Amino acid sequence: MFRSLRNLLKERLREYSFADEILATKVLDLWQKTIEEELGPNFSKDARALYFKNGILNIKVANSTLLQELKLRDKVIIEKINSFLERNFINPQKLKKIIYKLG
Repeated sequence: MFRSLRNLLKERLREYSFADEILATKVLDLWQKTIEEELGPNFSKDARALYFKNGILNIKVANSTLLQELKLRDKVIIEKINSFLERNFINPQKLKKIIYKLG
């Protein structure tokens, strides 16, 4: 049985601790891109991803107005990020929740 190199590499990365760090880095990057798509590039600097761990993405938000706007779009943002992860990673840990912190 032949397997693609891409799938083989994904499987091997998952076996090593690098996989979690790579996935976390990708989620942070996807957050930035998704916010730029949803709200525009001006808002991406006001809602910075801090870290992703155990399916929870922590975000630092500049003001309460933006925080409320992000909460309204929470479900769409989570779906977009998870959709990308499912297409590009083998058995990725899914984004379950986003926690927003004012700061």
